[in-house]
Amino acid sequence: MEQITSTVLANRPELFNTDAYAALAAQHGPIEWHEGVSARMPDPDERAALNVPENVPLLVSQRITRTQADARPLMLETLTMTANATQLTITHRPVTR
Repeated sequence: MEQITSTVLANRPELFNTDAYAALAAQHGPIEWHEGVSARMPDPDERAALNVPENVPLLVSQRITRTQADARPLMLETLTMTANATQLTITHRPVTR
């Protein structure tokens, strides 16, 4: 992936997700998200940094924000959390056309 410079997100990294999404949509048109969740065991450094007990797996969620027009990637977000204390809740709504 190319390095992002001189963009609203590079210039204002403190933006919350909703503000970042709005800024990306304003600059690139309609956006969409593709998210995947996987599970794995932490390596020793992660276990220490995240204070994860032995034998507790991690959930790793990666979300790619892309343009709807040409599926160009705009932002990648990665969230790592312990699986023993996490519940994922997903809301689905019908698509209107």
